[in-house]
Amino acid sequence: MSPSQFVEAIKTEVRDAASSDTIIQLRTPTGRRPAENVRRLSAWFNQLSEGDQQTVAEIAAMASHNAVFGLMCVLDGVRPIQEGQQAGELQLTFVEADKPSVRLNPATGDMLHDLLNAK
Repeated sequence: MSPSQFVEAIKTEVRDAASSDTIIQLRTPTGRRPAENVRRLSAWFNQLSEGDQQTVAEIAAMASHNAVFGLMCVLDGVRPIQEGQQAGELQLTFVEADKPSVRLNPATGDMLHDLLNAK
């Protein structure tokens, strides 16, 4: 898996899934006993016009993208999670059986957050 393949998988399986799952939960809360706040948000969402529901979906997509972008910045080391001159470095490695491991956030080259925003 290359860094760009990793980012594409994260776009689909995390970013896009988070926003669509949020809208699904708003439309019809799942589970035997959805939490009170989920039921309240669902009632509010379902009384909105179709256009306003679409706006909420766009906001959910924006929030999902921003969360993933922030995480990619942390993985790239451009958004610190530790202060000081001796801050550590995160190394994300993909390991597949019988193949050499691949560092997905190398110190040089394309950064994950840039790959996420490409296209």
